Amino acid sequence: MDIGLLSDPVGIPISVITTDYTNYAIIYGCKSNLDTDIKYISAWILSRTTTLDPETLNKARLELNSIPYASAVYLEPVDQRESKCNAHWTAHIQAVNVHEDSADQ
Repeated sequence: MDIGLLSDPVGIPISVITTDYTNYAIIYGCKSNLDTDIKYISAWILSRTTTLDPETLNKARLELNSIPYASAVYLEPVDQRESKCNAHWTAHIQAVNVHEDSADQ
């Protein structure tokens, strides 16, 4: 499901990759810089509640890990307390060398 022209703060177009429609959605986007041969990736696991049960979170992480170049290892939990809630974007960006030798994998 494409969210349309939405993008994160650094201009990476984002899409809903998968959702179970009741607990979570995986948002993902990537953008290549042709001048530097770097691929920028943004990904989020969003939930309808402040926490996800371990089984659902594990399922979402496995689905995210199945996307080429994506990895749940770079995700960070967000403090959901009302005192910590700010109405702004946060982004954690991972650069990936898109010209890796197949022998290195």
